[in-house]
Amino acid sequence: MNSEPSSAYDYQVGGCLPQDCQTYVKRQADLDFYQGMMAGEFCYVLNSRQMGKSSLRVQTMQRLQSEGVACAVVDLTSIGCRDITPPQWYASIIGTLADGFNLSDKIDIVSWWCDREIFSPVQRLDEFIGKVLLKEIPQNLAIFVDEIDSVKRLNFRVDDFFALIKSCYNKRADRPEYRRLAFALLGVATPSELIQDANRTPFDIGRAIDLTGFQLHESLPLAKGLARQTKNPLAILKAILDWTGGKPFLVQKLCKLAIGENSPIREGREAQWVEELVRSRIVENWESQDEPEHLRTIRERLLHPNASTVKLLKLYQQILHQGEIPADDSPEKMELRLSGLVVKHQGKLKVYNRIYQLIFNQSWVHQELEKLQDPENKQMREPTNSDEQLLYDHLLELSKRKSPRELLERFNKLFIDGMGYPESEVEAALYRIIAFLNQESKFNYFLNRCCYILINRWQANPKYKEAVGDLVALLDHGAWRYKQKASPSRVVRRLHELVYLFTQSDEYQILKRLLPVVEINYTLHHPEPNQPLSQLIYRYPYLYSHYLLPEDSSYEHRQMIREIQEKNRQQFENRLSEYIPYLLKRVQQAPKTNLPKPRSNSFGDLMLNPSYQPEIVISQSADMKQPLPNPTLLSDEQLYFAIKE
Repeated sequence: MNSEPSSAYDYQVGGCLPQDCQTYVKRQADLDFYQGMMAGEFCYVLNSRQMGKSSLRVQTMQRLQSEGVACAVVDLTSIGCRDITPPQWYASIIGTLADGFNLSDKIDIVSWWCDREIFSPVQRLDEFIGKVLLKEIPQNLAIFVDEIDSVKRLNFRVDDFFALIKSCYNKRADRPEYRRLAFALLGVATPSELIQDANRTPFDIGRAIDLTGFQLHESLPLAKGLARQTKNPLAILKAILDWTGGKPFLVQKLCKLAIGENSPIREGREAQWVEELVRSRIVENWESQDEPEHLRTIRERLLHPNASTVKLLKLYQQILHQGEIPADDSPEKMELRLSGLVVKHQGKLKVYNRIYQLIFNQSWVHQELEKLQDPENKQMREPTNSDEQLLYDHLLELSKRKSPRELLERFNKLFIDGMGYPESEVEAALYRIIAFLNQESKFNYFLNRCCYILINRWQANPKYKEAVGDLVALLDHGAWRYKQKASPSRVVRRLHELVYLFTQSDEYQILKRLLPVVEINYTLHHPEPNQPLSQLIYRYPYLYSHYLLPEDSSYEHRQMIREIQEKNRQQFENRLSEYIPYLLKRVQQAPKTNLPKPRSNSFGDLMLNPSYQPEIVISQSADMKQPLPNPTLLSDEQLYFAIKE
């Protein structure tokens, strides 16, 4: 018996299999995906990690290209997700598409992009698809967007991107050229996660490609590599599938381990031999043997700090206890499926395979639940990079469905009281951030961003603007509380101290400057003499970015200031455009004796001395309608004179 593996069957564990790989296993999904894309359908392959999504994409692209379909792939992980701006992200997608469709020699992408700076990034991508791709490429096109779950790590939302893909589908009704274009989305996500804005229609188009585990009849090519190790390779393969549930990564790994073993396989003992291999090479001391990483990926996704971690563990505990539970599209059950730990089969959820059942057993679940639910252990585990993101996501989600009063109560419970928060996972993440904090400035940035997540939502609704002032008052109360009352809990005392230090920071002073901008009211009387600029800043939108944005401001902060800036500028221009005709009409109706000939230097006098009053009296005619308020800081006489000059 030769234990040397055949080079043609050097099973690949992890990563994307090459196009000509002989150990690639064709499944029903291969046919479904190919037929869907050939028919011009929009397809999505959304499943847990290491299920063969990217390998499926490679094989499908090759088949489509052989049929004359022009294909390109956008791997979102290659574009990056840290320290990248929306324009850079969209420009990178356009550049990737230009390269993928061999258009880089025809079009100078940098010049093309810069020539359209007047448009938003998503509008430029829309134009590139409609006026470049569909014009330059006469045959059918297929665009594969891989690793879509990486967008969750961006510091901005990309609802517009997925909405654009949906719009390309909808344009088919009256734009025939769009019928030549098909999209495929691949990654670890659910369709509902692609467009998160509750005010938009969900991503409800396209065809889901069901990517299941390997079946025995599909996996026969894998048995060829095992034939050099045993007289009955099918028995070995069947035992491997029985332990793995057909999970592609684990099947390839066990096949590779099997052909590397020197121990003899006696006929009729194949199942026992595979069981010993599984227990010794995968289950025992699994963390040290988990290379390439697979089991740790499942664990980290399941224990990823968020508001539903305990619910997921209890749901999985229920599956272990009962064997299976009904499957549906609830967020917790969908997330559990995306972890890869469970699988949907005939309308039920069950543990994916026997390996997972041995490792992630009842004892393991019980221990993890104890860690999460014991208050004394909340701050013992070092924070992960996602703890802050968990808080941000939690507040963003609350802002979509809670009133300002409810949000302020939650904010008070979390940051001011510091204990007894309804979602224990969120409180635990905050405790970890505090317990291992090494720089107070980092907490200032963190808390400032949390504030702007709420303010960003409130400022868009005129009814909620007063909530910004209530938030400031809440933080001021928290600072007072720190000086008046000490908590018995060390971590809560530290939280109170950090909140107090935040109220003394530059970030907080800038936040307070925002109040008159958000609560803008043009019916206010003219300012008092020597009134500070901080109380008049709302009248000067062009100064907002200088006065209200620190250098290290978060994306939410910058976005909100830009929106307020544009809205207030437009509001002022509208009020001024209404008021000037009204003022001129009043002047026309005033007695001519009240209109002396202006002096040539009057406007200069006005600019140098705002208290200067031209020799003109503009009165309200009795037959004029309800007077409009003057939106400027000038008197009517000064404004009229400025217009005439």
